[in-house]
Amino acid sequence: MNVGGFASLALLGIAAGCGTEGAFQLKNHLFPMTAKSMVVFEVRGECPPPSGGEFMWTVFSQEESNFSDSIGGFLFAADSAEKLLLLVRQEPRTALEGRRQHLDIGLDRPAAPVSIRPDGLAPELEGLFMTPDSAGQSVILGLFEKYRPDIVFISVDTPDRASMDATVAFWRNAALTKDFRLAVFSAPTPGRRGWCALAWRGLEPGFFPGLSFMGFMKTLRIIAGLPWDPSTASGIPAAAALAKDER
Repeated sequence: MNVGGFASLALLGIAAGCGTEGAFQLKNHLFPMTAKSMVVFEVRGECPPPSGGEFMWTVFSQEESNFSDSIGGFLFAADSAEKLLLLVRQEPRTALEGRRQHLDIGLDRPAAPVSIRPDGLAPELEGLFMTPDSAGQSVILGLFEKYRPDIVFISVDTPDRASMDATVAFWRNAALTKDFRLAVFSAPTPGRRGWCALAWRGLEPGFFPGLSFMGFMKTLRIIAGLPWDPSTASGIPAAAALAKDER
């Protein structure tokens, strides 16, 4: 990340520490990001960040045992904001009760759809597997292109390293060719800090330090155009620097 990116983060730190009203006044100026679809990919379990230098990535800066935000909170916020979601998750799953008819697909361990909403979607997925490889992920990409959700959320147990690298490479290439934003992450657990990796058009790859998991969750909300809490300095988002690199 260049000096300008760090300066943007420092400015956001000032906004976060000066109280809610001042921070909201600065928010639109700091994050002039155009509205685009987003794919959020959660890797569950212990796995290192993707290999190679094709992402902007980080290992979260600190362990946080009591999270005031989570991926579940992000999905509920998107649901409340009436974003259309495509959810592909292994059990257990959290039901969303908003007014949009989300596409919600529950997977068994071999990555076969076993719970599908709405019911009319089931014939499209009969006999298909959403495995962590290009064939399985192409099924999800096909649904994304057909139904145009605002946010795709995929959550799978950690595959082997080769499969994970192939899966994130598939979504990175799709993000660049189809022009959406991609965020891959592994949440912290006790004794493990977790990581995130980001990719979209105009985002310069490389390591960036200093982002906590809380900051990452706030960043997701900002990029998705969802409400976020700027009243505390803990977990400063990286969205200022990310918005700067977009074109």
